[in-house]
Amino acid sequence: MIWLAKLVSRPFDRVLALSFHILWFELDLLAERFHALLPSLSGQFGSVRHYGRMAVEAFFIAEAFQWLTTAAVLSSFWLFYAFCLPPTGVSYPFVIDWSADVFSSSSVGLKLQDGLHGVACKDVPMQPIPAHVSALELHLHSEMTSCDAGFYKLQLLNASHSDVFTGVWQPLLPVSTWSPLVALGLAERKRLAPLLRQPLELVEEMRQSVSAARICLQPPLRSLDISLQVLYKLRGFYRFVQHWPLLWSSILVVATGFATWSLVCLLLVVLVLRRRRLPPAAASATAVLFPALSDAAEPETNSEVDRFAKVTTVVSDVWKQSVSKMEEAGTQVVQAAMDPDLQVTAASAVSGALALGAGGGCAGLVTGSVAGGACGLIPAIFTFGLSIPVGVVLGGGAGAAAGTALGSGAGAVLGTFLGRRWLQTRSAMVESPKDL
Repeated sequence: MIWLAKLVSRPFDRVLALSFHILWFELDLLAERFHALLPSLSGQFGSVRHYGRMAVEAFFIAEAFQWLTTAAVLSSFWLFYAFCLPPTGVSYPFVIDWSADVFSSSSVGLKLQDGLHGVACKDVPMQPIPAHVSALELHLHSEMTSCDAGFYKLQLLNASHSDVFTGVWQPLLPVSTWSPLVALGLAERKRLAPLLRQPLELVEEMRQSVSAARICLQPPLRSLDISLQVLYKLRGFYRFVQHWPLLWSSILVVATGFATWSLVCLLLVVLVLRRRRLPPAAASATAVLFPALSDAAEPETNSEVDRFAKVTTVVSDVWKQSVSKMEEAGTQVVQAAMDPDLQVTAASAVSGALALGAGGGCAGLVTGSVAGGACGLIPAIFTFGLSIPVGVVLGGGAGAAAGTALGSGAGAVLGTFLGRRWLQTRSAMVESPKDL
């Protein structure tokens, strides 16, 4: 499987590597063009190019690190949910002995008309209830008999068969099964799964003393497949994990992403600060940008008037230099904007972004819709089929957004590269006859 994954991902790896080379190439060309427009700020543009490349590399590293850490955190959480979470239920199968467990209705306190049916009472031994359980919910699983309705009484007993929880006689009604579940083979129409007891809150004395459950049924069930299902309601942290695992997964994803990006940004800031602490680079940059400020570092006189006059002179010189540089830069920017080569390159980038963005959006829409519909098939039996269109809409929207973003980015880079290559080829074709 590993070699198959490598074989499938090899074209994508090559495309990604080519995209990185094109991106670094475009960054270098952009830095060179700014250097040509503003030669007096060459040292500062070198720092901008360095910091820009560092920021791009940090972005890709943070993205990859976020995917890895998110996958590791989610895998650990679901492994904990599957293997380390305390048991949430237990089943106690039992069989009714017609010679020892069936009594007359009057002997168990149930007043019925004279008939052929008696009452079955069965004591089902139970395991000790764990300390992390705060409530119990009890179900009876069996097959339906000829009589669709009846009566039941549930009691919880201690080791001496005394009542810990005293029940009363209640109607025993079968639970209807949804027909699609029966059609898919996920449920049987002849199953009887009534709820014997709503969540029963347990106190410490009751939890420690319960050792058995007494179930009385009228009429007795003629089946060998009878079981008492006890569902545990956990307490504390386990309760939140038991009831809202998807919410905890979302919280972990958001927290992991925030921690990852915070760590990468902190490391990037530390690297930038360490670079700016280098005294030669800082001194040279200051001398190139503001030579008038270097003169301000000379020893000052003690006179407040001289100090104010000197500061005023320095500020005036800096302002004049800034205005002259801005005028020169504006002239060069206008000339660069009127350059046909730059216009063709920009048009190529926009055209490539529009073309590949539209194509990527359509492809992402189709792929996301199919994937979302496929994911919606699994819970469709529980949502009356509504999860399929919801999955199609969500998957299509996410796929269209991702496809448009990736296609636009790739199209802009590819269009810029092709436009520049076309200009170079045209220049070579124009200069060739001159050489002849």
